[in-house]
Amino acid sequence: MSLLLLVASALAGPPQRLSADLVEVAAAARPAVVHVQVERGPPVAPALDDLLAHYELPALARAGVASRSTGSGVIVHPDGRVLTNHHVVQGATDVQLVFDDQRRLPADVVAADPRTDIAVLQLRDPGPYPWLQLGRSRALQVGELVVAVGSPFDFQSTVTVGVVSATGRRNLSPQEIQDYIQTDAAVNPGNSGGPLLNLSGEVVGLNTAIYSPSIEQNSGISFAIPAAMLQRIVGELEERGRVRRPWVGLLTRTVEEVDGDTSRAGAEIVRVAADSPAERAGLRRGDIIVRVEGDPVTGEQDLRARVLAEEVGVPLVFDVARDGVPTRIEVSPIDTVDGGVGLDQLRMPTSEWAGALFAEPDDELRAHFGIAEERGLIAVRVERGSEAARLGLTAGDVVLQVGRTRLDGLADLDRAATGEGHVGAKLVRAGQTMWIILPAR
Repeated sequence: MSLLLLVASALAGPPQRLSADLVEVAAAARPAVVHVQVERGPPVAPALDDLLAHYELPALARAGVASRSTGSGVIVHPDGRVLTNHHVVQGATDVQLVFDDQRRLPADVVAADPRTDIAVLQLRDPGPYPWLQLGRSRALQVGELVVAVGSPFDFQSTVTVGVVSATGRRNLSPQEIQDYIQTDAAVNPGNSGGPLLNLSGEVVGLNTAIYSPSIEQNSGISFAIPAAMLQRIVGELEERGRVRRPWVGLLTRTVEEVDGDTSRAGAEIVRVAADSPAERAGLRRGDIIVRVEGDPVTGEQDLRARVLAEEVGVPLVFDVARDGVPTRIEVSPIDTVDGGVGLDQLRMPTSEWAGALFAEPDDELRAHFGIAEERGLIAVRVERGSEAARLGLTAGDVVLQVGRTRLDGLADLDRAATGEGHVGAKLVRAGQTMWIILPAR
């Protein structure tokens, strides 16, 4: 027998087994993956079309007309608990879940965290339902086969296959999820909220975003929220009703060169908040953080993303360049609510708007929220359930402009936010600029 025939004979078995494995994963997954159909009420203001045009914002919907959108979700408990993306169900007045067998059942949004783009739904009808187990995303390896299931372009129960292209992708969006799984499995609009599965049929990620340089469709690069993050966020939502934000108390700036090494960047400490975890650990102004838990730090935003991806109370090892001497320091992040600046005791002028409290930025506030923005006003607190929270504002956002008024102080906010109807607010979050619409005072 020729060498070619020997090779062909040796390879004949594994592809067949792989195909059978994929068929088995798809068959088990499809009953537990739902097509999320969302109806949203009319826009928040009757003249929203005019407002959006006035501020040159993208049109969200025709004024006074309800809108509909779709996405995907995955059932993760037999009682009918469903995970999806927050952006899939944001502002929903009605949520219907369509199963693979075409059953249509109502669901409620019971918890959501906009800053990580995770939402929890609950089917109203009693179970049990088919469900999928959350797996160990930290065990994923680059090159490992994965399966995406969802409803791209409303093509329900679509199954695609790819490989893990990378893990730990950061600085990709204004969301606080900064630990994405990258895959080349075909993911398109409508896949958002659907599961990414390993060959054991476990949910290792929640498909949430695609990269497309020109048009909004698959380009072979898509991203999923890892299961480890899902478990942490959902667990905190269920236990506390909110998500704890890791905080160490540093204000930093990006440096492109460390100790004369042009190939190495880092985050130089500009200020250390008083009585913060960073101060207690011994970090100082002028220290340059070059690694966290062994991973290189490329700058200010990378450091912030790296800390936010961790859990409150779990020590982090910082590798620091201090006066040219390598130093290793362990820091334990705490919840921002317990942060050292003591937001409840801040003795500074503030202004309230739509359930959010704003203050002028100073070094303490910038260190507390880990932001370098010098302009605008910082949202130091956003009350849960308030109009500001419902419309997407979060603590730590820096509002630069309201309407056409640039915010250089609280007086500017008081003047620009007062009136009738709704007004556009331009803000910066994690280095990204965006607009939201808030009700005038």
